Amino acid sequence: MRFGKGKNILALAIACLCVAGAAAVSGKSVDAKAIKPPSESRISKSSLTLYPNMTAQLKVTGVGEKVKWSSTDPKIVSILGAKGKRQKTVTIRTKNKTGACRIKAKVKGKTYTCKVTVKKDSKVSRVKLVKVKKSSDKVEVKVKICNRSGKVNWYGHSYTVDRFVDGSWKRVGPLDIAFTAEAIRIPAHSTMDQTYVVSGGFLENKLGKGVYRLGVNVTGMKYVYALFNL
Repeated sequence: MRFGKGKNILALAIACLCVAGAAAVSGKSVDAKAIKPPSESRISKSSLTLYPNMTAQLKVTGVGEKVKWSSTDPKIVSILGAKGKRQKTVTIRTKNKTGACRIKAKVKGKTYTCKVTVKKDSKVSRVKLVKVKKSSDKVEVKVKICNRSGKVNWYGHSYTVDRFVDGSWKRVGPLDIAFTAEAIRIPAHSTMDQTYVVSGGFLENKLGKGVYRLGVNVTGMKYVYALFNL
């Protein structure tokens, strides 16, 4: 009897081992921890829709080599600049021309692509550049604040100024100072012209040559930057 009992236990143990082995082969082991696969190389967006005279960022992940960025049509979208040792993150800039092109990121013989479509902004609420006037002691930037929505929007006299340096935006203007408590009303489906003195009055140093953006705080509006060159 004792021998038979031991034989049954041995048979049961062998059967359990066979089941565990089969589960391991089939990849269904409960106890085994899932092995995390290595991250795949990819570009942050395969397609992007933008509007004239604005910027956006693209990034390549999962690569260990330096990235080389290019545009198939710089007259529609140009490469403003990339940042980091490997240049993985790039800032692109749309021009005043509508159309489509491709932004390419080449890494060690492999190319990643993002299709960028630039559309008309006649129905988009945004801050648009009108003109830049530079004199010996100041720089004035005139913008058009376009409220294309069906709601009333508001903005004030405060603004910010950033300069594009080494692949990223650096604040050089007032830190969104509220000069007055006045709130300016923009009725639905209307526009408002506004001129800002971005150099001379509130900046310690005059603005040199470069690419800048003026930011206006407008309620309910996503595209609040107007790009300008000096």
